[in-house]
Amino acid sequence: MSDAFRRASSGTKISEFLGMTLLVKPLCLQEGIKTTHGEADAMECDVAVLSPRGPSVEYGVLIFQRILVSDLKRRLGDQKSPLLLGVLGTKPNKKAPDGRPSWVFEQATDEHAEWARAFLADNPEWAQPVVPAPAKPVVPARQAPDRQVSQARQSTTDSYAGRSTRDSEQYPSDPSYGEPPF
Repeated sequence: MSDAFRRASSGTKISEFLGMTLLVKPLCLQEGIKTTHGEADAMECDVAVLSPRGPSVEYGVLIFQRILVSDLKRRLGDQKSPLLLGVLGTKPNKKAPDGRPSWVFEQATDEHAEWARAFLADNPEWAQPVVPAPAKPVVPARQAPDRQVSQARQSTTDSYAGRSTRDSEQYPSDPSYGEPPF
């Protein structure tokens, strides 16, 4: 039976599962998350950690690693195979200036596939594809005034004392006349 609610995020980081067999269910792509390294996209997922002792499940795990996010994007909304089965690993990254490795999903074995089938037999709701929410409409940023409006405002400003042309007509620049009342 499928619940009408989502569980709170466990706060677990995907990097805690290095070398483990994972069955990952992507839920949604979150774009523009502010991090200590700038803005980044992350995939929110439910993750089943599979082992011979049995599975454990982590809900709402945010995955920021680009290669992992790219792999999971292909599964999001996939009606035929919405889950990703793999072993979390790393590979050398020659492009990284600090030598950090890239995170990857390595190929799962037949034994890992058996663990996944057993998990899905006990948790059939996991096999249901997640229908991605429609993209949120982008609200345009406040636009600068139209150029014609700006030119109209420019033409009404008199360079003398910062008064508008209407003020200059109403209050001549004769010092004996006095200053305008504003």
